[in-house]
Amino acid sequence: MTRARQSTIAATGTVPGSSSSFRSWLAAVRPAGRQRISLRYAQGAVLAEDVRATVPLPPFDNSAMDGYAVAAADVAAASPQAPVVLPVDDEIIAGDGRQLRLAAGRCMRIMTGAPMPSGADAVIRVEWTDGGTEKVIISRAAGSGACVHRRGEDAAPGRLLLAAGTRLGALQIGLLAAAGCADSLGRPRLEAAISWPLRPPETPGADPVQARAWEDGRVMLAAAARRAGFTVQQARARSGSRGSGERTGPDGPADLAIIGGGGSHGAGWTELTAAGGIPVLVLPPEPVSAFLAFRAVAAALMDALQGRLAPDRDVSRAVLTASLRSPKRSAFLPAARGRQEGTVTPLGIPSAAALGKADAVIFVSAPGAALPAGAEVEVLELPR
Repeated sequence: MTRARQSTIAATGTVPGSSSSFRSWLAAVRPAGRQRISLRYAQGAVLAEDVRATVPLPPFDNSAMDGYAVAAADVAAASPQAPVVLPVDDEIIAGDGRQLRLAAGRCMRIMTGAPMPSGADAVIRVEWTDGGTEKVIISRAAGSGACVHRRGEDAAPGRLLLAAGTRLGALQIGLLAAAGCADSLGRPRLEAAISWPLRPPETPGADPVQARAWEDGRVMLAAAARRAGFTVQQARARSGSRGSGERTGPDGPADLAIIGGGGSHGAGWTELTAAGGIPVLVLPPEPVSAFLAFRAVAAALMDALQGRLAPDRDVSRAVLTASLRSPKRSAFLPAARGRQEGTVTPLGIPSAAALGKADAVIFVSAPGAALPAGAEVEVLELPR
């Protein structure tokens, strides 16, 4: 499928330490191009236009239960003490295209989702019967409309089904299919090119420690990117140097380039820049710090790239339960929501142990900032 690669960035800068500057940082990202997307490839895409019903949904009266299609008047007197017995004329399954008519004083066996025959205005659920196939004993009455899903009950023509900006999952794609949409105008699922500019393990003469760090960072960021909704390609190394390692770039078209190991700028450094018309997210050199920084910005960055700029939807203010000091240039520190609402507990510097307990990150306003317990900070919830 041809992809529209129009993601660009209007500015460059280091990821800041407040929600207002975070919004400005994300506002620099311009959404990917829009295109018609087949429902077959729509998983993870975002609608670029409202979708409205063009036909009634459902398009015909159908059964909401497995049971028997009847005229309600024919079973009005049914009770456990005096059941009604009706002949069974036919069986209707979902997808049955026949034009059937029910005669008075008779019934038809019907399955969930199957079209109602004309002449029937109710369904007796199978649990209220003996399950007969030639004749059925009905022990409870049902009023007109019972267990019937009426034509247009879900949506009349013109009703809004899905708004622009909706991310498409299985249920949304099913709704579009039911509405007769073969495709939709949207921004497709995005692709991230990931590189970790250290020597990979298979490189002759590679240092074992660096090779392990390369593998840890590469695999971890790829998994995190997939969790955020991106598809992933591994970027190849290119000749040239920048700081500690080789310069890297995507093998093919991508919507976002993610580079781990920004070693020349120190631990905790996270930067958004541009190369070849796509955003480039440069993450800290230490794998845990890189993962934490990525998780803090990935969901909002994905939204921005797909035209759903809402970076402060999970940002709130909370009171520290313990003192905090930010190391070097970190923009995000791991934290746990406190038992008391509106509080947050800092978990120290980014580490594997802290990350396992973290359900939020704290925006740090300045490098080396020291904040006492009771200070108010901005907190971003981490997606799980």
